[in-house]
Parts: sequence; structure tokens; C-alpha cells
Amino acid sequence: MREEFETWVIQVKSAELVVKCGGGMKRSSCETIVKATWFPNGGMAPMACELFEAWQASREALVIALPEEDEPVYHPPGSANQGFAIGFNDCRDQCAAAIEAAGLKVRS
Repeated sequence: MREEFETWVIQVKSAELVVKCGGGMKRSSCETIVKATWFPNGGMAPMACELFEAWQASREALVIALPEEDEPVYHPPGSANQGFAIGFNDCRDQCAAAIEAAGLKVRS
């Protein structure tokens, strides 16, 4: 999660710096300045720590609600609807896994 945060800060803050400089600085130079200011010696400056805490809290508060599973037992064995229910549930499980892998929560 921290790597995503650092990438986001570097992109946003270096873009802001390019604009503030009237486009007179290269993006790569701005990224170097942002890295040195926000993440000195591989650590985090106090302003970055505060922003990181807020960023983490926003991700913690985000919970994705997926549709409920379909019960294949309610459909006749071998029916198209039973196959649909099984496929739907497999897809739902894969979506939940991908969302959780991105560091977000899925409401059960």
C-alpha cells in the first residue's frame, strides 16, 4: 500500500510543480525534487506521514458491496440456470479476490 501511495504522491506533486514552474522544468527533475522532499533517505517527511495516514484511512473506509451469491440448489440439476448460478458465484468470488488484493474490503 505504501508503494501505491508514494507513486501517487510523486505523480500528483511533480505535476503540480511542473505547473507552478510554468512548464520550465522537466517532469523527471520535478519527480526528483518531490522524492527528496517527501521521502528523504527512503523515509517519510512529516507532511508525507500525515497525508499517508489520511490516505490509509480513506482506503480503510472504502468497502465494496457485491451482489449476494445465487444458490444453484434452487435450480433443477443440469439446467442452464444452475450453470449460470455457478458461473455467477465463481465470477463474484474472483471479483472479491481482486478487490481484496488491491487493499480494499468486500462486504460479506
